[in-house]
Amino acid sequence: MHRFIAVCVMLASGALRIGALASPTDDVYQGRVSAVSKSSVAIVDKQGENVTFLIGAECKITRDGKPSEAMMLGTGDRVQITAKEDAGKLVAVAISAFSAERVVVSRSYSRAH
Repeated sequence: MHRFIAVCVMLASGALRIGALASPTDDVYQGRVSAVSKSSVAIVDKQGENVTFLIGAECKITRDGKPSEAMMLGTGDRVQITAKEDAGKLVAVAISAFSAERVVVSRSYSRAH
């Protein structure tokens, strides 16, 4: 029972931290990286649409759970991007990426067991 309560508390605190990064007006996008530069990242979202985001100086980027930079993102990486609209453009506030290689390894591992 104590373990269950501890897990619930950890999940709740993680949700609070994620909520602190995103404001109520931010949108969350998911997809795969199709192109990247120092100042922008383009993805193909889950609906097959191409979406481009500007990357500001304050954007928090992680890849495979570790702090990263935009240029470390790879084509095919699975991403979740929290963004806000500014002057008609989408600006990334946070980018959480998982490398394409890691996703393939994880899937093949889970199928084998």
